[in-house]
Amino acid sequence: MGQVSDLRDLKGRLGRFAADFTGSLVATISGPKIDDWLRALRLSATSRNNFRRVLIVMFNFAMQRGYAASNPADKTSKAKDVDEAPGILTVPSPGC
Repeated sequence: MGQVSDLRDLKGRLGRFAADFTGSLVATISGPKIDDWLRALRLSATSRNNFRRVLIVMFNFAMQRGYAASNPADKTSKAKDVDEAPGILTVPSPGC
């Protein structure tokens, strides 16, 4: 079952990237364009880094196939997690 969810995740992330870069040749996509795209996703640092990881794999594949000379995703910035104090949830007392 793990492989199915991994493939679904990969398809979803790459599908979103492909939809936003429709008409762009793989060889013309730059690191700064990818950085801007990742920041525009407005996701958590972990989710952005997961997108970045998938893009690095995709561009490595493109390089192996001769579609790209380099891996621009490899040159993008890794999102930094911001350490915040954990929140405390409270439940109202009965009768309040």
